[in-house]
This record gives sequence, C-alpha cells and structure tokens, in this order.
Amino acid sequence: MTMHINISSPRTKPPVECMPTQRDTARRYMRILRWSMWLFLTVPVLVGCSGSQPAIAKANVKLVEKLRAAVSAKNTDWLESTAKQIETARRQGKLSDEENAALEPIVADARGGQWEEANSRLKALIKAQYGR
Repeated sequence: MTMHINISSPRTKPPVECMPTQRDTARRYMRILRWSMWLFLTVPVLVGCSGSQPAIAKANVKLVEKLRAAVSAKNTDWLESTAKQIETARRQGKLSDEENAALEPIVADARGGQWEEANSRLKALIKAQYGR
C-alpha cells in the first residue's frame, strides 16, 4: 500500500489555471465599463428626459397658473373659464401648438372628472419649466 502525501509549502502559488489572466481581467473591466456607460446614459433619459414638455412662454404663464388653481380646487366653473381663455389664446396665435398640446389633455382629464391625473400632468409640466 502506497500513500501519496502532498507536501507543499504554504508559499506555493495556486495552479496557473486558477489565476486570472490579463485577458480575463480586461474582459471584466470592459464589462464593468459597458454597464457603467449604459447606466449613466440610460438612467437620466428614463428619469428626467422622457416625456419632454414644451417651454411655456412668459405671456402664457398666467394661463397655466389659472389652470392649476382650477384643477387644485376641482372647480368646474374656473376650469371652463380657463379653457375658454386657452382656446382664445390659441386662436389669436399667442399659444403655440406645443403649449396647446400640453394643456389640452390636462383640461380634458379635468373635464372628465380625473382631477388627480390632470393635477399630475400639470405638476409635470410646471416642474419641466424649472431651469429653462
């Protein structure tokens, strides 16, 4: 009976196949780099840039404020008055097509009794104005 005793000192290196090669290390760093680039390029688009809102002209800020007051108060009389003013401003060319396209769904939601949805759309529109 022969016994095989493995006598190895604690200073021996692990077998070569266990150590990462430069190629493995480079692949790992490239994977990390690709993931980081995807993260830094995609997250801002998903968080803040999606659903772009038009810039509201200073002349039309009062209309947005009146609409906000009507929606916050859930007051249909104020809503209809503001909707008429929005339509008048659009016909006179004071309200751009982009501004009108942003305000119309808010008015439609409020008219349909979906005050919370109208309020969230309005908040998003107002928040998008900061920094412009």
